[in-house]
Amino acid sequence: MRLVKDGYPLIFGSLALFVVLGFAARGLGLAGTATVLFILAAVAVAFFVYFFRDPDRMAPGNEEVIVSGADGVVRAIEPIR
Repeated sequence: MRLVKDGYPLIFGSLALFVVLGFAARGLGLAGTATVLFILAAVAVAFFVYFFRDPDRMAPGNEEVIVSGADGVVRAIEPIR
């Protein structure tokens, strides 16, 4: 699975938070607050990986169909034949 480069800071940032809170919850014996934050950080990692995935897209083979891009940049608006 490929990921969009723009998501790397969020993914690795939340992953670092996940690891730090994991050690805090385990090492300091903070069963309450650190564990809840640990779970929220794990959910954030999963969400960012899911959100920034870049799946392969398949366009239909019919030449009479106009396909709208799901992402990207509009470079030109021109009439077509």
